[in-house]
Amino acid sequence: MWITFLIFIIEFFLRDFIAFLLISKVSKETYVSTYYKFVPIICLIELIILFLYIKIKNICISTLGLKKVGLRKALISGSVTGIILRVLPLIRVEDFFHKAIMNIQLIFLNPIAYAFSLHVLFCSPFSEELFFRGLLYSVLREKIPKVLAIIIIAFISTILHPVRNTFIFFFQFFVNIIFTVLYEKTDNLYSSITAHFLFNLFSILIYPKTGF
Repeated sequence: MWITFLIFIIEFFLRDFIAFLLISKVSKETYVSTYYKFVPIICLIELIILFLYIKIKNICISTLGLKKVGLRKALISGSVTGIILRVLPLIRVEDFFHKAIMNIQLIFLNPIAYAFSLHVLFCSPFSEELFFRGLLYSVLREKIPKVLAIIIIAFISTILHPVRNTFIFFFQFFVNIIFTVLYEKTDNLYSSITAHFLFNLFSILIYPKTGF
């Protein structure tokens, strides 16, 4: 567990702290685009840690929340939660369907946008939920009060994403709390993975370079 947090701190320093030192010298767009270059590395680190944890502890994947029991309930709960979290803010977006169609065309015509969208939709929800909720949260809630564990996990997973302003930070923090509570209530990681997937799906339809 402590090795996991040590790797997290090192990774956070190399990416976010150094980027913070450079942000005064580059534009916000350059800073954000630089962040996204680290995204595959972040997921790789998370998956390596998960693999080592499973191997060392000699546990099965269901121990981290990927269960067949209650799968239908988890998928339904995750779907409803993911849609509500992202659709409600999109009500304010003008001409939603026109922007969505234009961004879909952009994604398919731009190899980088296409690859990033695939990552955001299929790799990111699985690796992040398995790492933050399945591993870190499951360990923390056994050692400290669940409410505090939920807040810590939400904060950690929030600061690992680019924050353009205060509103986005608190919105992402709120969403991460919801994901963790969803997992806690269903006791099945497929619920938060589904919610995460749908949240990111609606995100890239409007903002091709967003999602988490």
